[in-house]
Amino acid sequence: MKDCSVKVGHILKLGLSTRLFLLQGPEQDMEAESELTVTQLKEKRQVELAAREIKELEYQRQEEERTKREEDQGIDWGLGEFRYKPQPSDIFSQ
Repeated sequence: MKDCSVKVGHILKLGLSTRLFLLQGPEQDMEAESELTVTQLKEKRQVELAAREIKELEYQRQEEERTKREEDQGIDWGLGEFRYKPQPSDIFSQ
């Protein structure tokens, strides 16, 4: 279920009822009217959804690349950056 704010002037239709309810109240509680037509609002919403989908696909691709890089690095056995790195002067590396 999704929450949404209801303002004065909105029309509600509940469930499968054929009745429409117009919310009445003071004018200061009314939502400002949009300068766009219904068709323009629908087009704007479609563009927003397409942009969101592109952004989501890009995020998924980046996550897959990050996971692939981590898998390619191999296992660090929980030592991370603190693992032993032999030095040329170390007597055990000879």
